[in-house]
Amino acid sequence: MSIMAVGTVQPYAVAVLASDLIEALGISRFQIGLLAMANALVGGLVSRPMGAVADAIGGKRLSLILFGLGALGLALIGGATAFGFAVAGAVVSGVASASSNPAANKLITHLIAPDRRGIITGLKQSGVQVGNSMSGAFLPAIAGMWNWRIAFFLVAASALGLLLFTLLAVERDPGDGRPSRRQLSSDPLPVDVRWLAAYGFLMGAGIGAAGTFVPLFAQEALGFTEQSAGFVAATAAATAVFARILFGRLTQSVDHFAPAHGALAGAGIVAAALIALSPTVGAWMVWVGAIGLGLSFMAFNSVTNLAAMAVVHPGQAGRSTGLAQAGFLTGLGVSPPVFGWFIDGGGSYPVAFLAICGLAALAALSTVGWFRTSAV
Repeated sequence: MSIMAVGTVQPYAVAVLASDLIEALGISRFQIGLLAMANALVGGLVSRPMGAVADAIGGKRLSLILFGLGALGLALIGGATAFGFAVAGAVVSGVASASSNPAANKLITHLIAPDRRGIITGLKQSGVQVGNSMSGAFLPAIAGMWNWRIAFFLVAASALGLLLFTLLAVERDPGDGRPSRRQLSSDPLPVDVRWLAAYGFLMGAGIGAAGTFVPLFAQEALGFTEQSAGFVAATAAATAVFARILFGRLTQSVDHFAPAHGALAGAGIVAAALIALSPTVGAWMVWVGAIGLGLSFMAFNSVTNLAAMAVVHPGQAGRSTGLAQAGFLTGLGVSPPVFGWFIDGGGSYPVAFLAICGLAALAALSTVGWFRTSAV
């Protein structure tokens, strides 16, 4: 859980403290989107190599690297005096993000029996949302008591503490010892993994924009304070904690993973539509939409990671996860600057969220093609 929290917390910390960064660094919403893009695109580019690294050196060693990079990236943003330093922090954090799923999944495939992986994968994936919900609940309060830089430095210090704990308390994950392990790692991946990557790209694009700008939307379109807007983001993340555990448990024994992914994309359509309607219908609707985000865009990755492990041999788990994660992180990086550019240019927040509905609809359609071309 801690691996996922540290690996992915930076974009959400930027999202809930966006107004502070805009004021302190003199940047625009578009540039806030660029920070999310830098993190996610770097993550997408290096996800596949980091999957191979996980297969080569094991989950514990890669986790130690991740905690160090996560701390460095957060510290760079917290100490930034110009936008370029913040971008450097986002890039370093992107490598940490790319390492998180391969490292954790490698540990799971070696240490957890297949019939228990559903709930364990859900718990692991819920670490993302534990970090996100804590960001939304606590970072604006810390920024209010002291300043936003202290908030970033405290999260960086937590990552270093987890590095030390992992070094001292976690045993090295064992190899399976089979002669065919190397061969299994170099075999072609099944087509299912490519469908997971395509689906992840579309859903990643949706949550990349929504996750980055929901707090700012709540402030600018609905009149929320920074702390109240942070709690909207925290509500979505807290919902996703339980959703990821539940959905991992429910899908660990399914015959095919495509229908579950289709249902999650359908829920994403509803969630984005509710947020789009909130300025017209009432601010209360953004809270319902935030819960919907937690049940859809923010929850699907537990099912995706379970599928990425289920459709391959254990020796391919790192590569399979890396490819699936590459699709997700690429989508996650492409959409935030586009969303920010649209709003900076005078575009409407509701129209932008309706576009996110369209991304979820395309993701749902992709599961039909996946189901028809695979028997897994």
